[in-house]
Amino acid sequence: MALIDINLKPSKDVLKDFAMIALVMLTIIAFAFHWIYGLSSQNALYLCGIGLVIFLLSRISPSLVIPIYIILTLITVPIGLVISFTVMAIFYYGLLTPIGLIFKIIGRDTMERKWDKECNTYWVEHKSPESTKRYYNQF
Repeated sequence: MALIDINLKPSKDVLKDFAMIALVMLTIIAFAFHWIYGLSSQNALYLCGIGLVIFLLSRISPSLVIPIYIILTLITVPIGLVISFTVMAIFYYGLLTPIGLIFKIIGRDTMERKWDKECNTYWVEHKSPESTKRYYNQF
C-alpha cells in the first residue's frame, strides 16, 4: 500500500465530479480575483469559460477530461504533501512539544510511570460493575 494513491485511471463519475468542481471553483476564483485584486472582467470571464469548457467536455465524453485531471493531480500532489507535513510539524513542535515540556517541568505524570522502590506492584485495581446491564448504557 502506497502512502498516496494517485488515480491515473479515473472512472467517469470521478471525471464528472472533477469537472463540476472545476466549474464551481474557477468561477469562484474568477469572481474573487476580480473583486479583491481587480482582475479585468474579460480575464475573469476567461476563467469562467475554462471551467465551463471542462464541464461541457466531461458531459460530452468524460475521457476528454482525463489529461486535464491527470496534469492537475500530478501538480497538486506534491503541494499537498508539503503542506500536510508542514502542518503536522507545526502542530507537533508548536503545540505538543511545549505541552510535554511544561508537564515535565511541573512533574506531572498522568500515566503514573514514576519508579517507586517501596511499591510491591504497579497493578491498578479496577472495580467491576455491579450489574452487566451497565454495559448496555454506555453513557
